[in-house]
Amino acid sequence: MSPRRREPVRGQAPALLHPVDFAPARRYYLLAMFLQLAASPIILAAAIIFLLGISGNLFTPLLGPIVGLSITSYVERRYRADAWAHIARKAQDRTRSDPAPWAQLALTLQLVLLLLAVLGLVQAVRATGQSGAAALGAGILAGLVLVEVASLIWDRRAQAELRSVAVGGSWRILQGLGVLAVALPGAGVLLGFGPLNPWLLLLGVLAQGGTCVLWYVLRMIPATSSCVPKSFPLP
Repeated sequence: MSPRRREPVRGQAPALLHPVDFAPARRYYLLAMFLQLAASPIILAAAIIFLLGISGNLFTPLLGPIVGLSITSYVERRYRADAWAHIARKAQDRTRSDPAPWAQLALTLQLVLLLLAVLGLVQAVRATGQSGAAALGAGILAGLVLVEVASLIWDRRAQAELRSVAVGGSWRILQGLGVLAVALPGAGVLLGFGPLNPWLLLLGVLAQGGTCVLWYVLRMIPATSSCVPKSFPLP
């Protein structure tokens, strides 16, 4: 279905549209925006670190969030493509960012969740002496720092829909600084819990970094690619 648009005045360029401007596309786009914020590097790190703090197992807390949030990232790509499919390609306003207040609130909540997860893991390691959890958690946080620095560089040139975070400008820089302010001290505290297994530390870095790279690759898959399903029904 194509949106009803008024005929442009002669000599003027037709107005460009965004999915939030068109009711049938808005639901798909808002759901995609929510899924993108849910399947973010910050949430991945927070989920793994939280599970490490409450579980005596090292690998289940790692695999569960990676698989679950990777599927979420894939579904987000499809819903976003469905939203843009309601608008003719020449009329699409691809330069507009997501609604700022919602994105800013979500990013703030992500930082709070990350901080609480790190504090919880630190307390758990102090109480139980789980050096393996400390090593893996420190690796996850180190990987998050690398991902965040790379994302800040990427987002300066990427189109709005390909950015790692839905907002740009000064807020994006503040969000990045917030991640570094939590992740760097958290990794330092965890590294201070005696000699740690370097292989677990490396595993954490690779798990966080590799999963985020996979998500960015999924986001760049064209909507017409055969590996992306034609449509997902709205819940």
